Amino acid sequence: MTRVFCMQGARHFHNWLLHVVPAAVERKSCTTWIDKLALDVGAAIERGQAVTFRSIDYLPRLDIPRKYRGLDIPREYMVQATTFRFDQRDLIIATVSSILRHWLYFPTDDSSLVQLSLIDIVLSKSPSSILFLEAIWEMYKTPFSTVFKLGWHSQSKKKIDESLIAFQKRFDAHPFATPGSMAYRKLDYLEQLIQQWFKNDNLTTNPVDDVVSLPVSRCFQWHL
Repeated sequence: MTRVFCMQGARHFHNWLLHVVPAAVERKSCTTWIDKLALDVGAAIERGQAVTFRSIDYLPRLDIPRKYRGLDIPREYMVQATTFRFDQRDLIIATVSSILRHWLYFPTDDSSLVQLSLIDIVLSKSPSSILFLEAIWEMYKTPFSTVFKLGWHSQSKKKIDESLIAFQKRFDAHPFATPGSMAYRKLDYLEQLIQQWFKNDNLTTNPVDDVVSLPVSRCFQWHL
């Protein structure tokens, strides 16, 4: 169960970023703190200047627990100077996402993004009960030895993207992704058992979807 909480908790935050950051960039307003951050990042990129963004200027309460421990230091993220380009949108979105990952102590390495991409692929075609399988956890822990069969340092971003597309095609043809197959029906049955177990224990009836309530920092103490 803890493994499922870890995977889905990370995925919820990842999907939250994919939803709120592009929307903030498009709004071009200061309605929320994310809107203000997106505007300021866009302005810095437009000027081509290096700028340090501090969490205390946008989320002043974020670092209160650190103050209690005698660490009165806000989280900082340096945006490097960039050359001018006509369409800055994708760069602004990527930069704001990176800032939020850093401020909120979310894993920022490329390996973590690959893990989340694999989980998205699996859940796009299969019942959520698939996350309870041992093989899925092993895939999540060590994607480059279980899925891609190559070391992390031997793969460029282009190669990783190509590998993810190839994995998507392979998984789409797998029985776990084929409604009506015996394997898919077993996942459906497992889903029913999980829901029944939670109901009998007076817990939420949507355990997999509601794990976003777990703190990200707690979830990723299991992250390898």
